[in-house]
Amino acid sequence: MGTRVVVVGAGVIGLATARALARRGAAVVVLDASPDAREASWAAGGILGIGSESAADGPLFRLAHAAMQRWPGVVAELERTTHVPLAFRTTGTLLVALDEGEVAPLEARGEFHRSAGLDSRMLSGDEARRVERRVGPAVRAALHVPEARLDNRALWRALETACRRELVETRRGTAALGLLRRGERVVGVRTAAGDVEADAVVVAAGVWSSDLTAATGVTLPLVPVKGQMVRVAAPDGFLGRIVKRGPAYLVPQDGHGIVIGTTAEEVGLDRHLDPDVLRRLQATAAGLVPEVEGLPRTEAWAGFRPRLPDLLPAIGPVGGSPGLVLATGHFRNGILLCEWTGELAARAALGDVDPSLAAVSPDRFRRA
Repeated sequence: MGTRVVVVGAGVIGLATARALARRGAAVVVLDASPDAREASWAAGGILGIGSESAADGPLFRLAHAAMQRWPGVVAELERTTHVPLAFRTTGTLLVALDEGEVAPLEARGEFHRSAGLDSRMLSGDEARRVERRVGPAVRAALHVPEARLDNRALWRALETACRRELVETRRGTAALGLLRRGERVVGVRTAAGDVEADAVVVAAGVWSSDLTAATGVTLPLVPVKGQMVRVAAPDGFLGRIVKRGPAYLVPQDGHGIVIGTTAEEVGLDRHLDPDVLRRLQATAAGLVPEVEGLPRTEAWAGFRPRLPDLLPAIGPVGGSPGLVLATGHFRNGILLCEWTGELAARAALGDVDPSLAAVSPDRFRRA
């Protein structure tokens, strides 16, 4: 029998990790406290934002670059094996400027992108409107970034289906209450339904991950950053690209209208939706694409992005606690990084730690 691994968290990162482990012969159990797994993976916008999230070189950009190179193959394989269409589109993102003060940072970002092999290009306002005809007259310039998007909820369904095909056991509605330890070694997870023993444990529980790590000497200062979002009805083709300015964005999703986001609120785990905030989100979006102002709202929701102080995720083994691997803290990049994180975390759980994980090691949060 292969190595037995428990993965805590059934979002896209946990499922990608479980799938990668099962494909390497491990026996995998996934635990998730939520009965329907509707947390950050479900609440995301589906942006694979390699360039819109990075304006300079660093560990995050390098992780994103490696992740982005994998996505076309991953999508093709998942769609072929699960028959779940992911609406993967590579038409790119327009990062827009509304005044002259915003143009120079976009130009600098574009210069970095090109130096890193990403063919981003500056457009005047008129050029941006020729590329994306519904962009409003207030847009002075834009950086066209060749990145991608997909349907994040479809991605979750595809990964869940893929895990079932790989005989991964998923126990939703089962909260991980603590880690089982034998000496320093982590040997499983304690739940209300009983102990689940394992050779290794991967914690991929988003903002709830720190609840399990404190006893190991790693105190993850995770902050749940609440994002309120809305969906409006629009025909396919209403927008061909993501349109984004700062935290405000419009993401076209085939067959599902336009997703408009988002706020960045540090209010704990308060899921309350504020009608005034939702109206402001749509009004802000209308400043970029005026025609969305009158589109009917079909859905509104909030999610919690797990943010660490240095804005990097925590991926890899926990020093001094053999058998424990973390995969959390992805903040705004969970969808982009999920498959590559899953690969790296699975390898680490089986004893193969990629050197690239040094920059995002959980041990940077180890107590002295």
